[in-house]
Amino acid sequence: TVQLLSGKNDTGNYIRLSSPIVNANIEGQYRLADLGNIIQNSIQPYFNTGDTSLATVQPYHFSFRVDVMYDSVFAAFVPGLTSMQALHAAGSFSNNDGMNMDLATPSVTYQGNVISDLKLEARTTENGLQINGGIAHLKSSSLDLYNTRLNAVALNNNINFDLGTDDQRGKNKYFIAGLVSQPTAGIYSIHLKPDSLVLNYQNWTVTPDNRITISPDNIVANDFV
Repeated sequence: TVQLLSGKNDTGNYIRLSSPIVNANIEGQYRLADLGNIIQNSIQPYFNTGDTSLATVQPYHFSFRVDVMYDSVFAAFVPGLTSMQALHAAGSFSNNDGMNMDLATPSVTYQGNVISDLKLEARTTENGLQINGGIAHLKSSSLDLYNTRLNAVALNNNINFDLGTDDQRGKNKYFIAGLVSQPTAGIYSIHLKPDSLVLNYQNWTVTPDNRITISPDNIVANDFV
């Protein structure tokens, strides 16, 4: 059984979806036709995803919530997904206050990989688009990782990031930090920070001017040692 309601109330517009698999709602000031452009406009000032110009949208301020419950019907759409505890996502978009989003699920099993306590946050600030995520435990046939964490800030077509993970004792096993930039549309550059590389518990060094440039026609490595 699926129920979809759409309408207006004293606070603005709303869309509410109810089903055994997904429950979701959007409420506030928005125009339905603008939703896709609103999401794109929220990312565009920090990291260009295509057209450099912002789409024209009406003023907006709305919140959303999505709860997904696992069902065997997922096997038809995502064959590798064999189990999942309830996934919850919520947040808000505003032309004045920017974007705030959170996503979490206690457990997901996908293609034999067991992911425990997944959390992801994304929000826009005056310092950029900030993304923080973590996985308490990731286990597969070849991996057994704890406290995997990602921190990234996107601003002016640059993404400063660091990614790390520990072992079962809480000791840092892997860590990598760097900068992903887009000097021109469709061309991406990856630079690793020389003093921030840990592989299998050992500190590694990288040449200061290291860079890998990826374009539609080529991949070029410069001083990547």
